[in-house]
Amino acid sequence: MNWLIIDVSYLCYRNFNVLGELSYEGIKTGVIFGFLRDIRIYQEDFNADRVVFCFDRKPYLRSKVYEGYKNRAQEYDEEELAARLELRRQIKKLHKLYLPRIGFKNVLSQKGYEADDLIAATCEAIKKPDKVTIISADQDLWQLLTDRVSIYNPASKSRSYITKESFEEKWGLDPFLWSDVKAIAGCNSDTITGVPGVGEKTAAEYLAGRLPAHYKAFEKIAKATQLKLDNLKLVRLPYPGTKIPPLRADEVTAAKWKYVTKKLGIRSLRGL
Repeated sequence: MNWLIIDVSYLCYRNFNVLGELSYEGIKTGVIFGFLRDIRIYQEDFNADRVVFCFDRKPYLRSKVYEGYKNRAQEYDEEELAARLELRRQIKKLHKLYLPRIGFKNVLSQKGYEADDLIAATCEAIKKPDKVTIISADQDLWQLLTDRVSIYNPASKSRSYITKESFEEKWGLDPFLWSDVKAIAGCNSDTITGVPGVGEKTAAEYLAGRLPAHYKAFEKIAKATQLKLDNLKLVRLPYPGTKIPPLRADEVTAAKWKYVTKKLGIRSLRGL
């Protein structure tokens, strides 16, 4: 069986930037339209039997143990703020209304946890010989790559399809150690501070045993034991306590698709 796991926030933000102004009868629907269109395309492209949708749900528990976690100060003008609120409205509609109404049964969220955690827990729950494709641009997910788990990044110029083999060829590490790389180098997107002056490439060289001991970076990494341990608690997936319900077979039908797409005024997606 082939599974598709969707990083919902990523795919919604991607469509927000392209189709954010699309509307039907005065109500904006661009994010939902683009999202549902993409799901149809990916199901066909990856021959997916089942789809799992993973949503972020704040406030994140990681913020309680690391005050600066994802603490990116951003100021929006009135128009930008309204657009962001509209984006969240459409994401909520997908979560609570449209995906379940279409018949998708694995629509996941857990208070305090991120989509990444649910994606990781889902990968653990799916047993051999089933295969998994994750749709996301989040590099934190590289630690989940295995012989059965791959990642597709639609945002990459090359429409990058990342496998365990391609990761190992580039980094010379088992993907499981990617969380250790992030613990050493830090993570800008999550505002996690790493060892000063050490990037991902150097961290990977250190973990692979290829960084000469006389390099200054080697000594800095070796001395940063507590920092690495603290960061590892933040970057390793899934975060402790992540839970997902038993995965179920979808009950998607042409009639359900038609009902939702007609309600949204989306003629191009009505047929299966």
